[in-house]
Amino acid sequence: MIDVREPFEWLDGHIEGALHLPMMESLTRRDRVPLDRPKAVLCAGGLRSSTVISALKRHGIQHWYNVTGGMTAWVKSGYPVAGSTTLEPPPPPPPDRTTLDCRGLDCPLPVVKLGKAIKTVPPGAAIELLATDPGSVVDLEAFEKQSGHRIVERGESAGVFRFVVQRTK
Repeated sequence: MIDVREPFEWLDGHIEGALHLPMMESLTRRDRVPLDRPKAVLCAGGLRSSTVISALKRHGIQHWYNVTGGMTAWVKSGYPVAGSTTLEPPPPPPPDRTTLDCRGLDCPLPVVKLGKAIKTVPPGAAIELLATDPGSVVDLEAFEKQSGHRIVERGESAGVFRFVVQRTK
């Protein structure tokens, strides 16, 4: 059993013996996923687990089962729930990268925060920006043209836009 919910959800209760692999860490920590047997995956209701399954399948990991209804259905069915445990710390970002979490912030705040944060890293270093506002895509492209800093990676998964911006000067 693999639980892809956020750490605060895991601490509220989880299935005993489940592997905690938060959705946003699932690709970077995929080496923890057993390859030799089928895997059941759950989140709160089924959407995040489905997204994680799709992403990990693209990396060649097979034999997945999405737990329909997720942890909500598990609890409603009266199955046992384990209490809080200690969490594994998330993997550290690469030494030359800082993460700027702007999820939930609307335009123009992600770009404003990036403009301030990029000044705190040395040239050549990068900032990973996470945002949920679709306007961030256009804003980041304008920021790149205006500032001269480079977007070296970009992507979107489950409504979260991810940009890696490298300081150039």
